[in-house]
Amino acid sequence: MKRITLIAALLCTLTLIAAAQQTPKSVQEREKTRTDAEKAAKNKPAAAPVKKAKFTASAIQVLEFKPADIPVPAQFEMAMYEETIAKLDKALRFKSVYRDGDKRAASEPDLVTMKCTIWGFKEGSARKRQVTSVMGATVLRVHVHIENAKGEPLVDKDVSGTVEMMGGGNLKATVDLANNIAALVNANF
Repeated sequence: MKRITLIAALLCTLTLIAAAQQTPKSVQEREKTRTDAEKAAKNKPAAAPVKKAKFTASAIQVLEFKPADIPVPAQFEMAMYEETIAKLDKALRFKSVYRDGDKRAASEPDLVTMKCTIWGFKEGSARKRQVTSVMGATVLRVHVHIENAKGEPLVDKDVSGTVEMMGGGNLKATVDLANNIAALVNANF
């Protein structure tokens, strides 16, 4: 029995010694391959970053926000609309920001039109937000569609707004939404 144990221990030791002798060679080979790849990457000219072309327009007309098959309180619809117009006007990306139905918009040569469809709404609870930090969030989700005067789509993207923490009523989610919509517009125009 002692012989079998001794032979097994000897085989394990020999296996470990053989593995230890091969490891440095493979480590050295990996290091050489890695440094060769690094050198090649340094010598290779860097590709120019691809910049997305921005659209140009002198005016934007914001159509009223419309819910898509979900009930949304009128005060939220109106607050989303008014906050978005205020943020776009403040951003100064456009010479003019027109409201839905403004007849002066028709005279703009390069007018773009923004249509927002509300597809997600969850009214939270300010009381729950005060008690816990994980419950009571108000969430708004809107699909923003911007098209040029020819009807060609320029921007199609979903945007959301939330109020999660203490320090505000549910309508503060409309401010966050308007900020995110303005950021989307600024990134594309």
